Amino acid sequence: MPGTARAHSALDRLARENTSGTIVDRKKELSTWADVCQQTTKRGSSVFVHVNNSYAGHAPVTVAQF
Repeated sequence: MPGTARAHSALDRLARENTSGTIVDRKKELSTWADVCQQTTKRGSSVFVHVNNSYAGHAPVTVAQF
């Protein structure tokens, strides 16, 4: 059964206003979610991840960290 996890915060507004790079370092949290996704795929379920630029300031940076 597919599932969706989505997290947003007040930092979304700050991200739209900041173009200088990382707002909050979330590498530890991303690593935790990457582990969860890996465990889920090992059980045979698909995982789809959506990222935006709220923390790293640039979505492709968040993808690379993930």
